[in-house]
Amino acid sequence: MDPIDVTEVAPGEHSLYLVAGTTDVDDVISELGHEPNGVF
Repeated sequence: MDPIDVTEVAPGEHSLYLVAGTTDVDDVISELGHEPNGVF
């Protein structure tokens, strides 16, 4: 699975999936005192 995935679940409706710990901004999130997992 790609770290970012947009899936059309119905006509005009989409879901956005982000696989935590695999994005380019994970280091920045950690530097700000958060853990890159779900809602932070």
